[in-house]
Amino acid sequence: MTTIRRVLRKVVPIQRTRTRSHGAPGGKGVDYEGSWNQYARDWRTRFPTLSHLGDEWTGRESGAARSVDEYVSLIAQRFIAPYIEDTDTVLEIGVGGGRTAVLLRRYAAELICADIAAEMLDVTRTRLGDDGVRYVKLDGVRLDGIPQRAVDVCFIFDTLVTSSRGTSSTT
Repeated sequence: MTTIRRVLRKVVPIQRTRTRSHGAPGGKGVDYEGSWNQYARDWRTRFPTLSHLGDEWTGRESGAARSVDEYVSLIAQRFIAPYIEDTDTVLEIGVGGGRTAVLLRRYAAELICADIAAEMLDVTRTRLGDDGVRYVKLDGVRLDGIPQRAVDVCFIFDTLVTSSRGTSSTT
């Protein structure tokens, strides 16, 4: 988990604010929405050789894979294909740049892409389009905009990460 925190410090600047506390002590909290929006805006400058936002996460840091292609294959074979059916409506929370959304769309009848960052939803829409896909901007606390009983499978991959100390971080 130390590696993930180190990578996050490099790629997602943590911004403290009083307006996005969500119950943090002293009225301070992490502005995840602002940080991820900024990350999406800065991405092309930071990774000019990559085709898609999200391709910088290869799984190398965790020892899961050595390349983007290997990592994508691992995700599809291990976490998507065994669980998603072609009749399912899938909700992906924390869609980011849409890398797993592309995979999920191949397996599901319909996909709902949800994220706290509007910029990430825009990037995913550009990558994936609108055919069989809905986009929902979340507030980081509630699932407003997602009707009850509208989802067969909720997919959250590499978004809600908990360390061995029990504290949460977002990747």
